[in-house]
Amino acid sequence: MRTDSDLVDTVRPRRRRQILVGADGSSSAMAAVERAAGLAGATGARLTVLCAFEEQAVTGAGRTPRPVSPFDADWAFEVVGKAAAAASALAAEPVATRTWPGSPALALISQARALAVELLVVGFQGAGSSPGSSLGSVPVTLSRHAPCDLLIVRP
Repeated sequence: MRTDSDLVDTVRPRRRRQILVGADGSSSAMAAVERAAGLAGATGARLTVLCAFEEQAVTGAGRTPRPVSPFDADWAFEVVGKAAAAASALAAEPVATRTWPGSPALALISQARALAVELLVVGFQGAGSSPGSSLGSVPVTLSRHAPCDLLIVRP
């Protein structure tokens, strides 16, 4: 016997699933992008690729300029563009991209909440990790604080 709540579930459209993947140009991150794209394609979920970047310090008169980081906004736009192009071949839907200033872990947590994602996907190690080292700091932080399920991908 059907109840009123069953009827509401059949009439109300379900929210589309969201997957967020972190990208930083590393081989580990590209493996994560490919895995996330495959999952998005298989499930019909929306896929968003996010790259965090370091904000450049604004220097005032008489101050020594801080060296320009290679991980700036231009770098982040390039990274998400390449990642989205790779993901588009595997995902059924267009791939959204975002860049975000600040810590990669905080950016991913913030955007996972804002987008109400069901799955957050990251690589085992980031661009700043030494090959062969243990789990990177971003996946460790996310394993403790992610607001959703987390998939850590090995390359």
